[in-house]
Amino acid sequence: MVHAANLHIDKGDEPLYIVATSYSAMIWHVTGATERVERLVLNSSNSTKENKVPRAGVVGLAKDIVAVMPDSNCLPYFYDMKNSKSAKAKTQIKALIDRDVTDVIGSYTIGRVLLPSGIQSPDAKMPMTRILPKSGPAAPMWREMLRFDPAGLADLDATTVVSAVAAKAYDVLPQQAGLAQLLDAGTLEAVKSKRVLKIGGVTIDGGGGDDVIILGGSKANESVDEYTLPNELRIVKKMTFPAGLAGAHSVKFILAKGVPMPDGSPGHSTVISEESGEAVGGRPDKR
Repeated sequence: MVHAANLHIDKGDEPLYIVATSYSAMIWHVTGATERVERLVLNSSNSTKENKVPRAGVVGLAKDIVAVMPDSNCLPYFYDMKNSKSAKAKTQIKALIDRDVTDVIGSYTIGRVLLPSGIQSPDAKMPMTRILPKSGPAAPMWREMLRFDPAGLADLDATTVVSAVAAKAYDVLPQQAGLAQLLDAGTLEAVKSKRVLKIGGVTIDGGGGDDVIILGGSKANESVDEYTLPNELRIVKKMTFPAGLAGAHSVKFILAKGVPMPDGSPGHSTVISEESGEAVGGRPDKR
């Protein structure tokens, strides 16, 4: 999986030297007063297996002002500003560039960050997002994707990504976006669904197809929204599993008779053979 975040540069006269590090593979989309960026140095804990080159890239800056650290271990990953790793990162950068670090910003979830102010908006929409279908067989799954990723699906051109590792477009998108893509293509069919109820910012679902019963009421100013979400999917054509189907992103797959086992990993999802009724991949169904 590759994530995306937006670095928006505030207007100003002073040049900025930015070092950005992340736990996951990351594409940073730089917008705003980009002429202020003198240098952007990238790192990621997610790296290539053979030589530990960080999987990190940027869109919106010229190639000659972007640098990727030669090894993912060059800078520690951190998000907690009270953790010793953030202080260690500051010390290491100071030693590398031989000058003081003006500010250090950390967050468990990165959406949009304004620099140099450091103001963060985790749920802000990405500058360029794909328009998602609001109707059709996958509409509820696209909606579920936005619950996990409210910033939307970043719509970036792989040829514009500056990175040390070649970027390319997904054949199958990750997580719920990939499930929605495969539902729209007719590669997956919804077999069972669950009811999902959203009250304000709280989402409650019925688990394995069970109904949801809410006792009590919502506040007058809270929106109440209910929809049906597929959570058991039948594989009817040859496919590749979307990346990242772990934890809350996992579903139950039914492998139709005569269809080969998909490529890739089902993560924490369960794959049941329609012919035998037995688990043939992923985690056993414990319900």
